[in-house]
Amino acid sequence: MIKIKSFINDKLTLLILLVIISIPFLSKVTENSYYNLVLKEDISYTMTYVHLISAPFYVASIEDQSLFSNKEERSFFIRTKQFLDSQNLSYNYSKAKNLDEFDYYQNNFTKICNTTIHEANMSYYENKGVSFYNQHRKVDMLTTKMFFPLLKKNFKKWLVIVYKGFKKGLGRSHGILLLGLIFMLSILFLRYDLKSLSIFFLGILILKLTLHLLIAISVHSIHRYLFYFDWFIPMFLVIIGDKVISLKKTI
Repeated sequence: MIKIKSFINDKLTLLILLVIISIPFLSKVTENSYYNLVLKEDISYTMTYVHLISAPFYVASIEDQSLFSNKEERSFFIRTKQFLDSQNLSYNYSKAKNLDEFDYYQNNFTKICNTTIHEANMSYYENKGVSFYNQHRKVDMLTTKMFFPLLKKNFKKWLVIVYKGFKKGLGRSHGILLLGLIFMLSILFLRYDLKSLSIFFLGILILKLTLHLLIAISVHSIHRYLFYFDWFIPMFLVIIGDKVISLKKTI
C-alpha cells in the first residue's frame, strides 16, 4: 500500500513538474497561434531586444555608427543616438555631470527604452507609411541585429551598468548578509541529515540570484520585477526557528 501511494505521489510530482516546465513553451505556441490566426503572420512582437539594447545604446557613442554597414541599421542608430544625446540621456552625460551612471540610467530608463528606442522609431516608420504591426516588427528586427555589435563594442561600460544594477537589486549590505547567511546555513544543513531541505533552499537562492541578474541585464533593478522570490526569506526564517526549537527539545 505504501509503495502504491509513493508511486502515485511520484507520478503526480512528475506531472506537476512537467506542467511547470511546459508553461513557457505553451505560452510561445499560444502567442504564435494568435499572430497566425489574427494577423496572418508568423511573428510575435515581444520587444525583447528593445529592452536589452537600451543599456548598450545608453553607453554608446555616436562614432559607433561605423559598426553598421547596413544602411537601415546605421540610420536607425544615428537617429536614435542623436535623439538620446539631445535629451542628455547618455552615459557620457552622466559622467560629465558627476552623476552615478547606473542611477542616471535607471531614473531615465523609460525615456531611453520606451520613449526613444521604441516609440520614436515607431513614429518614424509610421510617418513612412508603415503599418502598425510592421512598425513593431521593424523596430524589433533592427534592435535584434544591432544588439551584439553594440554590446561587444561597449562591453566594459555595459558590464558596469549590469553589475551596479545586480548589486542594487540585492539591497543594502544587510540584504546581502541575509542571503549569505541563508547560503551558509543551507550548506550546514547537509551535516545534519537535512539534504532535501538544503537542496531546496540552495535551489531557490540560485533562482533568486539568476532573476536578479536577468533583470539587471534586460531592464533595471526596480523592486516590482524582483519580489517573486522574496517569500522564501521569511519561510526560511520560520523553518530555522522550528529547527532550533526542535533541537532544544531533544537536548
